[in-house]
Amino acid sequence: IGLEDIPGLELFNQNVLGSCTIFEAAARYNLRRVVFSSSLFAMGYSHDPLTFKPQYLPLDEQTLPIPLEHYGLSKAVGEEYATMLTRAVSSKIQEPGSKRPRLAQGTSFLSLRFSNIVKHEHWAELPMGAPEDACVGGALMWCYTHEHDIVDAHLLALDVPQERLSSKCETFLLVADDTRFDKPTMELIKAYWVESRPLLARPLPG
Repeated sequence: IGLEDIPGLELFNQNVLGSCTIFEAAARYNLRRVVFSSSLFAMGYSHDPLTFKPQYLPLDEQTLPIPLEHYGLSKAVGEEYATMLTRAVSSKIQEPGSKRPRLAQGTSFLSLRFSNIVKHEHWAELPMGAPEDACVGGALMWCYTHEHDIVDAHLLALDVPQERLSSKCETFLLVADDTRFDKPTMELIKAYWVESRPLLARPLPG
């Protein structure tokens, strides 16, 4: 996830090759559904708290990926690779000698971009006291997801009927509907982005 003691390029290669190999196999054998564990790091979250500068808040599924680290880039590439494979279904004719898999029925891909996970044993610690310095941990540390919700979401994503999805390749954000701190969201935003504050697509009460 970017915290390992390995070069960024090695992390990128491991993540991309591992994910894409699985995606290729799923497409080639026409599996019904692949659920990809993506990350908000694909959208620009970073371990450097000062670098995350989204165009608008709150983030949504239409927010373009703007990765700032090898880990986030590997997740963004994984999502795009899945999209590339679903485009293959538009052509029903196998080109002679082509190594590109054609999806006879169409494998569908669901990518789940989730935030940092709060483990069950730390659940009682929420909400936490907000740090005096808003830049400590940065916006990365505001949102969270309970580990049980992550597991449940992956299982539900496997079973959701295709007719309920807009396409063969969909991306969903997975975060709690509050922050991990006991400070209102707007106060966090004002303290963190003193200048060049992101646009607010809608009010963020609470």
